[in-house]
Amino acid sequence: MLLSAGLGVALLGLCLVALEVVRIAAFGWGRVAPDDAQYVYVGLSTLAGDGPRTPGGNVFLLRSPVYGLALAAGGRLFGNPIDGARVVALALSLAALVEAIWLAWRLGGMPASIGTSVALLASPLVWRLLPTMRIDLPQTAGVLAVLIALLDPTVRRGVIGGAMLGVTVLVKEVVLLLAVLPIATIGFIPARRTGIVWLSYLAAAVIVAGWWWLVVWVRAGVIFPANALAVIDQREVIASPETTPFEIIAAIVMVLAWFVVALRARRQYPARLLLVAAACLVPPAAYAALNGLNERNSAGLVVLSSVAIGVAAAELAERVRARRGGAPSQWAAAGVAIVAGVAAIVLGQQATDRHHAGRRCPSRSRSGLGRRGRQIAGSSCPSATATSSQSSCSATAQSDSSRLPASSPAIRWRSTSGSDSVTDSCSASDALSGARFWAIHPRPSSSSPARIR
Repeated sequence: MLLSAGLGVALLGLCLVALEVVRIAAFGWGRVAPDDAQYVYVGLSTLAGDGPRTPGGNVFLLRSPVYGLALAAGGRLFGNPIDGARVVALALSLAALVEAIWLAWRLGGMPASIGTSVALLASPLVWRLLPTMRIDLPQTAGVLAVLIALLDPTVRRGVIGGAMLGVTVLVKEVVLLLAVLPIATIGFIPARRTGIVWLSYLAAAVIVAGWWWLVVWVRAGVIFPANALAVIDQREVIASPETTPFEIIAAIVMVLAWFVVALRARRQYPARLLLVAAACLVPPAAYAALNGLNERNSAGLVVLSSVAIGVAAAELAERVRARRGGAPSQWAAAGVAIVAGVAAIVLGQQATDRHHAGRRCPSRSRSGLGRRGRQIAGSSCPSATATSSQSSCSATAQSDSSRLPASSPAIRWRSTSGSDSVTDSCSASDALSGARFWAIHPRPSSSSPARIR
């Protein structure tokens, strides 16, 4: 029985992985955002022995170089910085989805895994992030690894969970509140054991991640992440798209699912662990929403909510089975899951396309046009910072091909590195076909947004 259940969970995870691989093969990768380009550059700089430096030569302190190192290592492995980084980011993101399915199985069996799979398939945010290098789903993989480790609240698992928390904090510090996660064990294990597990959990996290606080304190004289919050407060935000009916319905379903999980949490430790983890992710998600930051900051909460939806679906299936006095046909259950999954894919993809089409990205650059590099990262916006593994300068995209008619005269570009000024040209039809043009700056300029979002 355990083998068959494990096989079912594996098949569900494999289906999600295969679906995303096919989707990328059909529609291509997402564009590389400015922050992601900077992560790759910082990682390449660190691997080269120069430390975590930005294109302008400054030490990068807004976030630890761990994620950048992972992306850069992928570039070394695959021979191309951007392609390798994309593969690493995709692998970590898909790991988060597989972990979510497995966690749902631990909480509610196969019905919960199926429900979670359907919820993930229906999530526009998940599909929008999967083909990109954004940091949020890889961070969610770390969050779920912590939860899986703590499902068995022993000292050994506490150490493992704490180490995973340390790594996850180094990826993105918004999960710091998960330090209180062992509070979920209260009432399920003796108080003394709770204290020991909690202490081992925190000690492991500090050992793994504490060095970064020392680096920031020595180099900047501030307590991390105060320096990152200061940057966020100064950032110009972009108005979010209007909320769609699909998103409203999804929010209602999530609230109802969390209500079911809360009822279970009174008597089941795994449900309480999930509930406490979600509560720890609510403040950073709310902060991002109230400050007009990108909704991807709530990706972890969305994935945990998908698990909650799966648990609620399992609860509903159990009540229906108990009332009817027998288990439903396996074929019928499989048919319902397939139909719901296909519908969820369609709805999720449509919502993703509409949401993405509704976004507007303001131009942030006014200088000359620059060369398209062989290993330069692009952006999801027409104008954004990018980097090259072969240069220590920053690059700002300049062309907005949607505004250039094919009959426009040739577009000129030049390097702004002083005596090494070079000029060249290309036609607007190249811009319309997706060519990239870049302004090259030897130092960060006002047109080079290098802030971490």
